Amino acid sequence: MLYRFLFIINIFLIVSGCKEDPAQPVLKFYEGKGTLGIGQSGYFYTHKDSTPVKIKFIKITEDSRCPEGGNCIWAGQVIAEIIIDDNTIKQISQSDKPLVVNKKQIYMGNVIPYRKINEIINPKDYKIELDVVQ
Repeated sequence: MLYRFLFIINIFLIVSGCKEDPAQPVLKFYEGKGTLGIGQSGYFYTHKDSTPVKIKFIKITEDSRCPEGGNCIWAGQVIAEIIIDDNTIKQISQSDKPLVVNKKQIYMGNVIPYRKINEIINPKDYKIELDVVQ
């Protein structure tokens, strides 16, 4: 009996944790371009399709860009973790190759703030620009 009760409580906690945070409204981008901060979600509409792609920005998993004022051999890269349509976790970078989902191409543009020598970026301060095309 106790195990059944604990099982039900666990299921309730898992399901309640999957809901959207009402403090973070889902943004809408009608030109297919938009900027998301950590934890923000957005519906990206393209010109050719009325069905949007929902994207949630989770975190930056790598920021190896050469800092402003630095002297680097390699320019570095930024990789972000996003969730597509509430169920698929993907990684996206600032490469020429788009992330393709449901015949739509997702490109990551600028990532701010830009790194500076001797400064640490608070992970909550990151914002990514996304462009969704079909």
